[in-house]
Amino acid sequence: DIYREAAKQAGINYPSTNYKTEGEHRDVWSLEDNDQCFKMGADAFIDGRLFDPDKIMDYLSGFEVHNMKVDLKELKKLNKS
Repeated sequence: DIYREAAKQAGINYPSTNYKTEGEHRDVWSLEDNDQCFKMGADAFIDGRLFDPDKIMDYLSGFEVHNMKVDLKELKKLNKS
């Protein structure tokens, strides 16, 4: 919110979204948002995985090796929005 207000006052375009997926772009790409286009850098992860902020539990449970101190089913219950 603070960045958006400052960008608005400075006349700089700003995205309206708070979150985006990470890990799907290996090259420069464009984020289309409210009739605006933002040039974005590569965001691919070294392991090729995708992080979707709307599917956090899928990301956490997708690792082959982990040392979770919390049961994923219990964590999912706590993180429902």
